[in-house]
Amino acid sequence: MWEKAFGILQKLLKIAQQSDNVQIMGLACDLQTELTHVREENEQLRKEIDGLKNWKQIDDELELRDNAYWRPSAPNETRRGPFCIRCWSHERVLQPLLVSEMGHQSCPAPDCGGQFPTEASRQAHRAQKARMDAAAQAKRDKLNFQRKKNYPPERYY
Repeated sequence: MWEKAFGILQKLLKIAQQSDNVQIMGLACDLQTELTHVREENEQLRKEIDGLKNWKQIDDELELRDNAYWRPSAPNETRRGPFCIRCWSHERVLQPLLVSEMGHQSCPAPDCGGQFPTEASRQAHRAQKARMDAAAQAKRDKLNFQRKKNYPPERYY
């Protein structure tokens, strides 16, 4: 397409040179410059479209589980997850999350810094809370027992 347009432009330039018409030569040069700009813009738009197609493909592949995105169909050489939810949703960047020993996932991106608990860390937190609640209840039961023991029962006459 571009080759044909530039071929026609080259023929026009040759005709303009042969006729010694400076005005036609100037317009042909301007046209050549504009065609070059249009070609560059077209290439840039094609790259942008390819990028959007790639994002769409990745978006279709991603699965949301355990407060992170996972890419189960990723090739073996790429990371499958976990990826930051916020970075993909806002920036369209698959930012790998760091997983701590406590089970929390954190995003290392400076603009994000998101903290995401995993299901395992939530279960551990619930278990710890249940143990603390049980200990507190045992303490309350012990106090109530001691109070009853120290006070004589009420007598009704």
